[in-house]
Amino acid sequence: MYSKIGSGIINLDELKRILKRNTKNKWIQYWSLQLPRETKKSDGVHLNTGSPKFDFKNPVLLKENVEAQKTDYSIAQCCKPIPGDDVIGYFDQEIGNVVIHKTKCPNSLKITSSQGHLLVPVKWTTHKVLSFLVRIAISGVDKFGIYNDITTVISKELSVNMRGISLSSHDGIWDGSLDIYVHNTKDLNNLIMNLSKIKGVESVARVENIK
Repeated sequence: MYSKIGSGIINLDELKRILKRNTKNKWIQYWSLQLPRETKKSDGVHLNTGSPKFDFKNPVLLKENVEAQKTDYSIAQCCKPIPGDDVIGYFDQEIGNVVIHKTKCPNSLKITSSQGHLLVPVKWTTHKVLSFLVRIAISGVDKFGIYNDITTVISKELSVNMRGISLSSHDGIWDGSLDIYVHNTKDLNNLIMNLSKIKGVESVARVENIK
């Protein structure tokens, strides 16, 4: 379990939430939430127990499984990378799968120094179906209709799905956050560019760590 916390597979906030539940079987409940039922194979990786074998000349391709609506890899919950981010793979021997971290993620830096032999070169392939959650911080000068302007750009002009929006205004200034589903960094950068063009918007930026 400790290795999963370090590699980002286990989200500490989720663990705390589960442990607060009134149940006598927290351990089984937690593992049923987090662990896959069976071990699967990814291109170029032998997902067996023990030391994995990799062809370091050919990076593991990070593909989306459109039919199953899932990926053949795991996204680290500590940094939540999306296709297009600079990433590194870490082979988690306990779950038999490759966990993807941002290269600048503090946990990936720890893994590099302590478990470098389990690092896997990876490469994103095109993701067009599956979406990834990102958070955008946005702020500006208070203006009538700004909420409608923002949602129009997101849902109508760019056809991006939105999970949530939170805006607050004080002393003529407003700020907030947008939780958006995108396919990759290209979609994200396009959205940020279009939001920044809205009259009254002064700052738009991706939030790197979503808690």
